[in-house]
Amino acid sequence: MQPMPTADLRRNSGRRYSGPLLTMASGFTPIGLEDYVALHLKANPGENRGTLVKNLRSAIAADRQGVRCACDAPLWIAGSAQAGHGCFACITSGSTPDGNYKIVVATDRM
Repeated sequence: MQPMPTADLRRNSGRRYSGPLLTMASGFTPIGLEDYVALHLKANPGENRGTLVKNLRSAIAADRQGVRCACDAPLWIAGSAQAGHGCFACITSGSTPDGNYKIVVATDRM
């Protein structure tokens, strides 16, 4: 696994995010952290479990601290753990999650 790129640790700049509201209803598949880790490692057997969990927890912590994507959208935790802090649209260049996973943590605002 590649090391995580340096994160944009700016808090919400006060600008309102004007992109699409990506919710569970818009195509994300909710999944718990441990279930996601198991699926990810099954699909990517060469990756280090400890590093993956560390990167996911770092992305969760950043989300809880109010870190946003450079476009000011909320972070996509599963993608941010692999590609650096960003939203679904910026990380994938896609506009619809179409079944991609959203890691559900106890404080999620769904």
